[in-house]
Amino acid sequence: MSIEQASKLDIKYIIEEFGRLDLEENENPREEFKYIGLLDVYSYCLSEEEASELLTSFEGHQLKYEKNFKDFFIKTFHWAQEMPVYIHMSTFWGEDFNKLKPSHFNGYHLSKAEKKKVVQLLTYKTNTFKVSTIQELLLFVMLSTREIWLPIFFFPGIETAILGNFELSFPVYCKHQDAYIQLKKKAEESGIYIR
Repeated sequence: MSIEQASKLDIKYIIEEFGRLDLEENENPREEFKYIGLLDVYSYCLSEEEASELLTSFEGHQLKYEKNFKDFFIKTFHWAQEMPVYIHMSTFWGEDFNKLKPSHFNGYHLSKAEKKKVVQLLTYKTNTFKVSTIQELLLFVMLSTREIWLPIFFFPGIETAILGNFELSFPVYCKHQDAYIQLKKKAEESGIYIR
């Protein structure tokens, strides 16, 4: 695997660039980011009735649109000139990623090969990674689209962070308008939206 453990210098760089690692805990993200949106399957906020009708099953929602999210991340990675992406695995369900056991991943919709890769991440004893290839980036995207873990993706080259979230509704934080506009285009090219 070409995934690396983020070094102390990498982590310092991310914090200097983005303000903190645990962006999901930031109560005022607009202090750091001027352009904030949601990467989503739908171009508008669903009503309760629509949500109960459209977000009914894992296969009918997460798996159905996973390819669109993967395509978006591939396009974003290429557009960011294939610079390394830093991924922070924050606390989720009250657990720290670096303290999980392989048994935590039983029962999820993972192939044997996918589970092997995820379990291998646990050997790093860290919760912040550096990835330099699309294949490894897509492993983390899959963890997020399937709600196995909700990582934070830091794209320093375009000063953008994307937060994994439930129901394929990922917050997107951009420091610059041009990055936000380009990401909206890439989302639409992938059959999804930033709203």
